[in-house]
Amino acid sequence: MPSLWFVMPVHGRTELARICLRQLRRTCDQVTIRGVHASAVMVGDDDNLATARELGFAAVRRNNQYLSRKFNDGVQLAMDPRYNPRPADYVVPIGSDDWVDWRLFHNLPNGSTMVGFPQMSFV
Repeated sequence: MPSLWFVMPVHGRTELARICLRQLRRTCDQVTIRGVHASAVMVGDDDNLATARELGFAAVRRNNQYLSRKFNDGVQLAMDPRYNPRPADYVVPIGSDDWVDWRLFHNLPNGSTMVGFPQMSFV
């Protein structure tokens, strides 16, 4: 079964993040039911990490100084077998106020494809 991980930096807005994380839990469950293991990692240094753990997501403690570092730490946890016994085949960076519909992940691209948006860059 392929593995998909959402990477979410978190900081503040704990009530809004809690709502969005609950929705992400439902999304991950629906994606998993359809044959792709889905989970998430939250990266931050506040109460949002407790919410992540309550919902069965991974959590990485990192200060809020550099957003890019938080994304990098999350991607590393998602993909590195030294930290994750089920490394990601797919990584989806999202924000703590994003809602993700599981149907977006019904047909995943092959392994040599990168999908992005004009406002996002990949290094």
